[in-house]
Amino acid sequence: MKEKISQKSWSKKKKIIFSVILILGLFLFLLTISLAGYFYFLNKYENRFYPGVIVNNIDLSGLTYMEAFNIFDAKTTKLKTNGLSISYLDPKSDNQEPTVQVVLPIQPPQTVDGAEQEIYKIDFATALTQAFAIGRAGSSLEQAKIQYWTFRRQKNIDIAYQFNQVAETENLKEVFGKYETPAVNANIAIDDRGEISLVAEISGLKFNYDDIVKQISQQLARLDNTGIEIFLETDYPKLTVAEVQESLALVEEYLNLAPLTLVWEDKSWEFDRAALGSWMSFSSGEFNIDPQKLSTSLVEAKEVINTEVKEARWQVETNEQGDVQNLNERQAAEDGREINMKKTAQAVHNWLLNTYLSAYSEKKPIALVVDITKPKFSPENVAELGIKNLLGTGYSNMAGSPVNRQHNIARGVELLNGLLVAPQEQFCLNKALKPYTIENGYLSELVIAGNETKPEVGGGLCQVGTTSFRAALSSGVNITERQNHSYQVSYYSDPRNGKPGTDATIYDPWPDFCFINDTSAYILMQTRLEGTALYFDYWGTNDGRKASYTEPVTYNWVAPPPTKEIPTPDLAPSQKRCTESAHAGITASFVYHIDYADGTTYEKEYVSVYKPWQAVCQVGEEPKPENKKKN
Repeated sequence: MKEKISQKSWSKKKKIIFSVILILGLFLFLLTISLAGYFYFLNKYENRFYPGVIVNNIDLSGLTYMEAFNIFDAKTTKLKTNGLSISYLDPKSDNQEPTVQVVLPIQPPQTVDGAEQEIYKIDFATALTQAFAIGRAGSSLEQAKIQYWTFRRQKNIDIAYQFNQVAETENLKEVFGKYETPAVNANIAIDDRGEISLVAEISGLKFNYDDIVKQISQQLARLDNTGIEIFLETDYPKLTVAEVQESLALVEEYLNLAPLTLVWEDKSWEFDRAALGSWMSFSSGEFNIDPQKLSTSLVEAKEVINTEVKEARWQVETNEQGDVQNLNERQAAEDGREINMKKTAQAVHNWLLNTYLSAYSEKKPIALVVDITKPKFSPENVAELGIKNLLGTGYSNMAGSPVNRQHNIARGVELLNGLLVAPQEQFCLNKALKPYTIENGYLSELVIAGNETKPEVGGGLCQVGTTSFRAALSSGVNITERQNHSYQVSYYSDPRNGKPGTDATIYDPWPDFCFINDTSAYILMQTRLEGTALYFDYWGTNDGRKASYTEPVTYNWVAPPPTKEIPTPDLAPSQKRCTESAHAGITASFVYHIDYADGTTYEKEYVSVYKPWQAVCQVGEEPKPENKKKN
């Protein structure tokens, strides 16, 4: 009996063992199949985008990087070649063709030292690089997890683009503005004899530029160059005759108070009846003095009174260790003054009311209300700036520059020396260097404008832009705007290896070079010229961050186009004078790296594409043979 039970028990154990072996074998089989399938998957997509990876709503699953690059390059090239047309059809015209049609960008790019003022710029390469990295970072388990969820849920990355909406809006207004008829508010007109009359309101027509620019921006984001047709919209007046009518009698009484006098210190300005009338405005039947209209009449007074506050310029004095020992005032601070138009307008209004109520018994001058702005820092509180350590230095060399170019660069260096940048303030170079005029100390120097070289005031200031960029890189600040030149310029080669890639161009109003002072203290710029060498030192408080940037590397060399020769009678036969030099196209890149005191890091790759540039030369024409007449 015991033997039978033992046999049954053993039989049951064998079945369990068999089942376990079967399940384990099945598991190992499935695991082997899964691993084999996964390794096949990895091999298949080794140099391809993983399933579910999307860029700009285009599915890149299974494509190689170059296949995806070619897709976006073709779209970008089509957009740049054909442009984005904006057209308007005049409904009054019998012709069904657009009355006016323009292609973005409307105006040719403006350049300084080879720098294009681009209306828009597309950067799809960064998005492709990010997309290709999906599922390729971290441990094998993390990669597999990301690959799975990307396949299930899909991952879309939008391309980066820059669009100068301000410049484009101005371009559109310049082209289409002549088709607009702005609304006219009802008003009270005053002629040369002082007679007043009512002017009825008139509705008008205008374009909604905000919506137009918004649509352009959306299409640029999609790389969509479908034409945009724009339409005029009704522009309604904000003031009607009925609202103005109620103020007519009172206005007549007020006008009879002219002339009136505005004074400031020992200066005075007198205004007649017509000027007083031009300041008046009406809203919902109420009379008031319009600050903007008043400002238009006070041009002379503003020139005398208004002045911006000027902070003192400081010079660093260091000890033997190189730390800041003292700050010496190299240029004294000055108070700022500005006429407060709103308060002055109210003062004029009060004067009219009080003089009218007093039956003209007192017609005293009206004091202009002037706001005074005090400088933030003086020798007494200069320690609050927090200028203690050298944060970084930028260097470049302008050797070989023409005299006027050297002069402009020296003027730019002078304007920056001693400048302060507050914590969290964004510094932009154009604002610091403008206006680019003869009056501000600049000279005319050859620049590139569109496809020609011509003299322009301020040429050469990109040397200042490049040095500022390198100083910001060395200091580890947050760089918010930087644009490379459109072609290689020898002045801006990196001093470490002689290659392009660490330059920065500026032009008014754009492109610009900007950075944010993301330290806890002020940054003091100390700029100097030593011969042809530029040194920009940024001083502040060292918060423990360490910044560096790699030497630029270059690739994708492209030969320049053949020389373009232009015949001219101004040169001797076969004599040649070149206005444009040939430049090979090339791409350069470097990495900007910051280690912060809290252990976090920041890294950004700057990629600069320099286009091939054609040499343009004038060549003297051969004289034409004279035709001799026979007698």
